[in-house]
Amino acid sequence: MIHRLTPLVLVAAALAGAAAPVPRAWAGPNPNVKLVLHLVPVESRRGTTCFSSLPKSVDEVATAGKLAPQNYVAYVLITDFDTREGIAGVQFGVSYDDSSGSGVDIVSWQNCALYEWPVDAWPASGTGNLITWNQNDDCQTKSPISVGFFFLTAYSPDRLKLVPRPVDGLARVAVCGVKAGQAGETSDDIKLENLGWADFGEGPGYNPWDPKQNLKKLPKFEPMKGRKGTDEGN
Repeated sequence: MIHRLTPLVLVAAALAGAAAPVPRAWAGPNPNVKLVLHLVPVESRRGTTCFSSLPKSVDEVATAGKLAPQNYVAYVLITDFDTREGIAGVQFGVSYDDSSGSGVDIVSWQNCALYEWPVDAWPASGTGNLITWNQNDDCQTKSPISVGFFFLTAYSPDRLKLVPRPVDGLARVAVCGVKAGQAGETSDDIKLENLGWADFGEGPGYNPWDPKQNLKKLPKFEPMKGRKGTDEGN
């Protein structure tokens, strides 16, 4: 078990900054990596897998959803990375109105990697997760990468947004081949403009994978009434 966990621990340390007292901004081989939300309308969770309905191109990504009674699977995807290096881990957070019966209600989360380190109450708004694959046996080299998916319903207009992980204020990926003491060379901080969101009831959502949408200066988003999550990066 120790031998199997060692690659996971190295990747997790690279993402979290190991024992650094202050979070560091790192730039590895993927300076323009994106984290995208993709919505798929479903009747129920039955039959949904990590690879059921992944987009084959940027034009197939859906970021706008309807209100209840329509249910959705919202995939978290990694795109625009160096497929020669591959990806071994990612960390991020989520923001939305998590009041019951108001805005987005997330029923469940399905991790599509080998292991995860969610904070307490994940996937509640304002929480985050750190997710890893085994970099030796399961390096992710095919784009887009399916990190996991939420099963949800929106009961009033709201925005489900990917944000930096609140515990350290960072959204980050780690490539395969992480070695002790080389975290800064194998990890990339995800720029705020490269974190996507999905809108429900109104608004088009935001797909940073699409070069027509990916702008360095995004319009300011005012949090909706009752929103409990962070509004970082809007």
